[in-house]
Amino acid sequence: MISILMPLYNGIEFLDDSITSVIGQTYNDWELLIGVNGHSKEEYEAILDKVSPYKNPKINVIFLDIIGKSKALNELAILANNNYICVLDVDDYWLPTKLEKQLLFIDKYDVVGTNAEYFGTKLGYIEIFLGKLSEKMFSYQNPIINSSVMLKKEDARWDDEWEGLDDYNLWIDLIKQNKTFYNIPEVLVNHRIHEKSFYNHQNGKLNRKLLEEKISPLNESDRAALGALISSQSWEI
Repeated sequence: MISILMPLYNGIEFLDDSITSVIGQTYNDWELLIGVNGHSKEEYEAILDKVSPYKNPKINVIFLDIIGKSKALNELAILANNNYICVLDVDDYWLPTKLEKQLLFIDKYDVVGTNAEYFGTKLGYIEIFLGKLSEKMFSYQNPIINSSVMLKKEDARWDDEWEGLDDYNLWIDLIKQNKTFYNIPEVLVNHRIHEKSFYNHQNGKLNRKLLEEKISPLNESDRAALGALISSQSWEI
């Protein structure tokens, strides 16, 4: 019922943690598609050897003769056999009830995320909007943690023009199409921060360009109100 997409370029050393968190889900009707991109055939074979001890027919390691996360996600989405898509970055991992709890909301909302917590070189909770999400919230921040998302296959299309912000761009495109978003106010994802993670290589200029081109800027009143909402954590559940 759920296809889990994992593009794999960097972070191979974290692969066991992420795979184990999928296998440990309380909901088990899933397939895991690991898309090896930007690697040679020899490197792909080494990754196959790393995954083979799991002996799990629901895990499929796929060689993608392309470079780039968004392109890899699009290829994996085409290969997906199920109507619901989840994304799991290799350096993150899920808590056991993540999929089970998201399925309670996916019939009501088009995109369902969850709360998340940092680990690795940065610790603590991530300050994102939770509960029902509005368009203005996407002007304030990217409120959907990539590794937390569940969405319908028909909406799973990433634009490589925005590589690095391809997830944020997709959410903005979808909310402009009146798609509905919900973040479960429970930590169901652990988001790893390390020296190679995008958190440490954010492109502020690209982020500003995305917001300027794609979504209405906030006025001072809206920004203050949304800042107060983040602080108060009074979510519309």
